[in-house]
Amino acid sequence: MAEKTKSYDQVLVLMSTTNIDRVTTIQRVANKTGKTVIHDILLSNVLRLVTQKIPNALNSKKVQVFLPSFIYLLKDKPEYQQYIEPYKKKMKNTGKILHRSKFIMNVRISMIRDIEKLKLKSKVLNKCCLIYSLWEGYKEDEEYKQFLSKIAELGIDIISLHTSGHADYLALQQVIDITCPDVVIPIHTENKNGIKQYTDKAVILEDGEIYQVEERKKKYDKA
Repeated sequence: MAEKTKSYDQVLVLMSTTNIDRVTTIQRVANKTGKTVIHDILLSNVLRLVTQKIPNALNSKKVQVFLPSFIYLLKDKPEYQQYIEPYKKKMKNTGKILHRSKFIMNVRISMIRDIEKLKLKSKVLNKCCLIYSLWEGYKEDEEYKQFLSKIAELGIDIISLHTSGHADYLALQQVIDITCPDVVIPIHTENKNGIKQYTDKAVILEDGEIYQVEERKKKYDKA
């Protein structure tokens, strides 16, 4: 990624917000190419909850925060304050970074209006590329088609560069053997019954089905 983006001043990375490995990649690319890292507000909160080992807006002066427009519209609602308040000081500096610095920033398809505004109104994304770091199959989805079409229309180069982070069955078997779980619930799969080959503790749920864990939690709390 560093090699393919070194000639660009602005790099957008279309990725899963929960792909922590890709966040690390972005940081390393920034270090190699002299770019500032910008996390959107959702990724910033994911990192705050999951890990403090990766440089983020709260523990590093080198990381900035971007507030997407659709989140900005919700900023005054009380339930969103806890996710926005910790980053208010950082967000004040982001505008300057966008205009004056080379940067690399994660994006999602819901941020297309922000990208369009940065390109056409703010005149920021003048030497920009977008790294497509997702499963290739998503390109057949209508929303992704529209997003990528708009990116191309804006004159932003698109570079497909992705390594899957999904575990194979051997890795799942190793996790099961090490953790000895009481229950195994497969998610995000086209073959949820396949897990039964590797454990007799499998519970297969349909989309939207609820699995009750409160009683089990009480038992362990007492222990």
